[in-house]
Amino acid sequence: MSGAKGSFTFRLSDSDRSALEHIAARMGCDRGAALRLLIRRADQSLEREGCFVTNSRLFRVKLVSKNGET
Repeated sequence: MSGAKGSFTFRLSDSDRSALEHIAARMGCDRGAALRLLIRRADQSLEREGCFVTNSRLFRVKLVSKNGET
């Protein structure tokens, strides 16, 4: 993966893991690539605040630039 500077660990419920596997299969990629694509799509479609939604949870997110500006 070009340009990678870090990694994250997500703890998913069985249903969230199953949903992510289903999404990845539909996108024709692995789970990590699916998450990266979803994040990029969200970054393009959200203003600067929004929600990341799974089957069972909703997470409010605020996008911040590298210099701390919203």
